[in-house]
Amino acid sequence: MTKVRALGAGFLVATMAALTACGSASEVAGPPGRIALPPGSVPAGAAGLTGSPDGSTTKADIFGPACSSKPSRFLTAAESAELLDTAVTVFAPADEALGDTDPEPILRRHVIGKRYDAKGLAVAGSVPSLDSTGGPVKIDGFGENMTIDGAKILCGNVPERNATVFVIDKVLKPKSA
Repeated sequence: MTKVRALGAGFLVATMAALTACGSASEVAGPPGRIALPPGSVPAGAAGLTGSPDGSTTKADIFGPACSSKPSRFLTAAESAELLDTAVTVFAPADEALGDTDPEPILRRHVIGKRYDAKGLAVAGSVPSLDSTGGPVKIDGFGENMTIDGAKILCGNVPERNATVFVIDKVLKPKSA
């Protein structure tokens, strides 16, 4: 259990460091750290979209204005629920967007069971979240104009150990039946 907590703390520290650096590619320093997606998961050659043709993300692919809003409450809850143990895409509401909402009941709506970069999301158009009862999450636009079920991306394409993180400005709600 101590090992799991140490790994979780390490993931959280790495995520916070990356989100602090969120901004345009020219603002991100350091060598790109490629994170590969499964072959064929993103069609190559979709011009004008953020991300590389093979679907991998790098620190140079991070987009959006500098993220002063952090998703630390959401990411802590997701790590505790062990949702970040496999390759996933996370739409993490900034702490301000969560307000006094308990993150626990909404975690699965904000996590996609497959790793996507922004390019892959834009090409897909919609992706199923881990909350299958809420229907797929709809992707509109691309790059700095991308929205997820109407939530604006504040900072996106942040590559982490097992996740690509997108910080969003509101909590995603399941579609009503």
